[in-house]
Order: sequence, then structure tokens, then C-alpha cells
Amino acid sequence: MPISGGDGCGTPTPTVTPTPVATPTVTPTSTPISEVSPTVIAPPTKQPEPGDTDGDGCSDQRENGPDETLGGRRDYLNFWDFYDPNRDGAITMLDFFAVLQRFTSVGDGGIDPLSAPPAAPAYHTRFDRGPVIGADPWDLGPANGAITVMDFFALLAQFGHACS
Repeated sequence: MPISGGDGCGTPTPTVTPTPVATPTVTPTSTPISEVSPTVIAPPTKQPEPGDTDGDGCSDQRENGPDETLGGRRDYLNFWDFYDPNRDGAITMLDFFAVLQRFTSVGDGGIDPLSAPPAAPAYHTRFDRGPVIGADPWDLGPANGAITVMDFFALLAQFGHACS
């Protein structure tokens, strides 16, 4: 049965075949870790007050005072008994975070705690204390070379204390 067109062949109807559309591919690029340099923000550093024999940022007068929350009841010859890792004059949550960044790090407990610390998570004595050596929980010994949960307890014992 002829379709139309008189010769019996009919008019061909083109078949539409969709052409695939190219999907853009993203090729990830990365910078080697050795080339990434993080921004390090140095915490404020409180300079020792006049009459600060041990250089812990708390004056001898305050350390000899009766109120431990104001830095009192401490040994003005013991640097380690005012645990202020950020050296800003007050033991706050920022000090906990500073120690947390270095939690489990180990190193030389003889490093000068007033020297500039390397970037976290590297060990530095500024963030470390030794065991309690006196009657009060803030009578701490020198850095013991490891930042452990005991350092958090030492900070907790001084939380809210200030010498500013």
C-alpha cells in the first residue's frame, strides 16, 4: 500500500538521534602539604611586672598576697606555679584550648618556657607543668616533658585566677 508521493516510495522521515552533551569534568588539584603554611596567630604575651622575680607574669607582691584568685598564695621564686600558657595574665578557656592543641605532645622539658613556642601541635614547656609539689593544687613543678590530662587538671585548679 503506497503511502503518498505517487512512486510508492513515500517521503523518508528523518529519525532524530540525540547527541550526547559533554559533561564537564573537574580535575582536582592540590598543593602538597609541604607548601601549605598555616597562619599562626601568636597569643598575647604579658611581660613580667616590675618585681616579678620568677618571671611568671605575676608580681611578687601579688604572689605573696592572700587571695589565690588574684595570684596570691604562690611562691614568688617558682615560675611554674602560675599556669598561664597564653601569658595574658588570666587563666581562661583560651588557656585550655592552647594546651588542647598540644595534647599528647612530648619534648624537652628543659626548653625555656619564655621562648617563642613552635606552631601547635609541637611540644613546648609553656603548655606543660609537672606534678603538684606543695600544699595547694597550683604549687606545680617544672615541665615534665609530656602534655597529659594532668595538665588540664592543673589548669582547672587555677581556672579564673588572674594577675592582671
